[in-house]
Amino acid sequence: MSETYSLEYQALFLTKPAGKVNRVGVPLRRMPFTYTQVLAGTAADTVLLAQLPPLSELDLIASWFYFAGFTSGMTLSIGWTAYTDVNGVAQVASATGLFNASDVSNATGVLTGGMQAQATPDDELPAAAAVLKDFANATPVTIFATFNTQAPGAAAVLKGVLYYTNLA
Repeated sequence: MSETYSLEYQALFLTKPAGKVNRVGVPLRRMPFTYTQVLAGTAADTVLLAQLPPLSELDLIASWFYFAGFTSGMTLSIGWTAYTDVNGVAQVASATGLFNASDVSNATGVLTGGMQAQATPDDELPAAAAVLKDFANATPVTIFATFNTQAPGAAAVLKGVLYYTNLA
């Protein structure tokens, strides 16, 4: 009698480091975050929002970002810091890998489902670079926001929930 292995079994238990496997049945996890600007900041300030554990895939359709009280002309980008993937290869940081220069100026709104909701639902605009981001990371990945072009202004709020799957 011989044994053979499914691709998922081989990727998770035999191949080192672990490879990407089918994520069907893997529970969706949530990581909420809340940030309030205390003092007036400067353009290009960043805020660290969350840290995803190894072997994470971020779901931008399920995730959402609420913003309020930012200054006129303000844009917001969301990306990740550098990390090492499961093959031991260093991956570069991307400040705009998830959302690139989304307009959050002087308004209240939501970035959700890969879209930016403005005023009414029919005003939604594509905003996300991708709907799923599989980091295949061996080290944690930090998700961060960059306040572009303008100072964020005191009392501005950025909050939301990141939904991700994780195989570790």
